[in-house]
Amino acid sequence: MAMGGVVGLYLTSFHSYLLFHSLVEIFSILVAFGVFVVVWNSRRFHENG
Repeated sequence: MAMGGVVGLYLTSFHSYLLFHSLVEIFSILVAFGVFVVVWNSRRFHENG
């Protein structure tokens, strides 16, 4: 499924660079939000906190 997403983004770059860039930006925001959620929920397990 991930490979299909990468191929889809690659093919989108040929059609419209603005669409490609917007989709990549949205994906990077989702990844950053996912990292934030994991860190926020695991902060109570941190030994030095």
